[in-house]
Amino acid sequence: MSSSKLIREVKPYSIKLSPQEMQKKQYIQELTQWLQGYDWDYFLTLSFKYPVYDSSRVSQAIERFINQLSRKAFGQRSSKRIVTFPVIEKCSDNALHVHMMIQDPKEGINPSRQQRFELRNAIIEAWMQASSSTGNPALTGKSDEWMKKIDNVSQGIGYLSKELNVTPGKQHSPFAYEHICFDGRRQCA
Repeated sequence: MSSSKLIREVKPYSIKLSPQEMQKKQYIQELTQWLQGYDWDYFLTLSFKYPVYDSSRVSQAIERFINQLSRKAFGQRSSKRIVTFPVIEKCSDNALHVHMMIQDPKEGINPSRQQRFELRNAIIEAWMQASSSTGNPALTGKSDEWMKKIDNVSQGIGYLSKELNVTPGKQHSPFAYEHICFDGRRQCA
């Protein structure tokens, strides 16, 4: 019997998940349900000019990026903050990069500032100012793949949670919890 015929005959409901796979699936379903309560607009991929392996350096870059982007959107003295859900992910060579879902801040921007604010350019500038090792996201891939409009939150969350490990003794969460902001204020998460 050919492998393609065998694959067609396997019924999806007959596949049994391990307890860890079931736990991860349940966690992702709950996370998806929770995050769908927010209006996510963009999925970002932010990388570095050269490989960065230290998660604390990446975390600092995320913090500076969010602060810079918030200042560009709302002003230096504002207590408003960009609504974000960031993840630190490993590449195949163990170098780190960032994925992030964000809300477009336009609605919360002062009308006089709104006309001057362009989100794509503000993201590029804020990321490049976040660290000496951050690179221009517009130069990292083809076209604007680094900044995608979110059409399906479930797919975005599935991608963000692909490195989640719930195996006892090997737990790993890629979520940068200290930088998650749901309420648009500086002291978040």
